[in-house]
Amino acid sequence: MRAENIKTLVSKELKHYLNTPPSYVLASVFLLLCGYFFAQPLFLINQANLNSLTDIAPLILTFFAPALSMKLIAEEKKTQTIEILLTMPFSEEEIIISKFISASLIMITTIFLMFIYSITLYFLSKPDTGHILGSYLSLLFTAVCFLSIGVFSSTLSSSQINAFISGFAISFFFYLCGKVTFFLPLYLQEAANYIGIDSHISNMARGVIDFRDIIYFSSISFIFIYLSINKLKNMRVR
Repeated sequence: MRAENIKTLVSKELKHYLNTPPSYVLASVFLLLCGYFFAQPLFLINQANLNSLTDIAPLILTFFAPALSMKLIAEEKKTQTIEILLTMPFSEEEIIISKFISASLIMITTIFLMFIYSITLYFLSKPDTGHILGSYLSLLFTAVCFLSIGVFSSTLSSSQINAFISGFAISFFFYLCGKVTFFLPLYLQEAANYIGIDSHISNMARGVIDFRDIIYFSSISFIFIYLSINKLKNMRVR
């Protein structure tokens, strides 16, 4: 892989994101929804923390991440520009990683704008800084993890709708696993608890940065990026 190629492709993707209204609409809706669920407990029950945000934001991300990434490869396949891209001096790794990085930069910027919520907390109370930093870190890891799933889903179809549905279904599986632990047999509970994102998010939200949680998110991202690269390589062979 060449850094120059990745830089060129990332710049191209970012320009496409920044020049299309859906990117701003998606970011605005995400921030409004998260802002609502942050403000509700703050003003109704005087709960000055980010617990409500870390509870609901992962669910919102199961929609937002696939919606942000559904066009990355699917649109290229639909317009048949993927064939032109594959004939250029870019490797499959460079194409997938650059698209993943560009979507991640948009996602990270959107989540960074949510720091206005934590600033509000400092004006109203004396929140735990470790809790706040851990909460945002858990959201960043979750978002990037779901984006890698979205990139993979985008390689499966030339339809953005199908890519979105696939990305949402896979992301929702990881979200749901941690929620149904109590309904599973005892011998499956530990596995389901680890596969689900709940336990990993809650650890970070408490300000506890466990290496096992970082490995969990990194592993999922790596697996789906690897699958995306392989899928693109199969397309080149055909």
